[in-house]
Amino acid sequence: MVGLKILIVGGDLSRTCDLTAHVEAQGWEVITAHSPKDALQRFYKANLVVLEIPAAQDCQALRVVPAIRECDKNIPIIVITGMSSERLAIDALRFGVTDYFKSPLDVDEIIDSIKQRIGHQLGTPS
Repeated sequence: MVGLKILIVGGDLSRTCDLTAHVEAQGWEVITAHSPKDALQRFYKANLVVLEIPAAQDCQALRVVPAIRECDKNIPIIVITGMSSERLAIDALRFGVTDYFKSPLDVDEIIDSIKQRIGHQLGTPS
């Protein structure tokens, strides 16, 4: 799975840096976007999107998911959020998020999810 590009849409800077380091340790390239709007201009370069939604933001950050889905129905989208909202989880699934994690989380869980999702995308076992 070398040569994969993962778009990380920033939320919390320290978590983004930590996740970036773990993703790069896998040999994958990281593309960063600092906002959902920025993500719309960059996702086409990626094999997978990780969307971080800080606790301070509302569900508006999820609105990027349907916009991405309009252009690419198959790209895996993983959401990480600091909010404990059942509504957000339901909206995320309704909008087509592939996987959903609530902070705090173990970065290894995200790496495992990326491996699994990319494996499905490439048609190979994880």
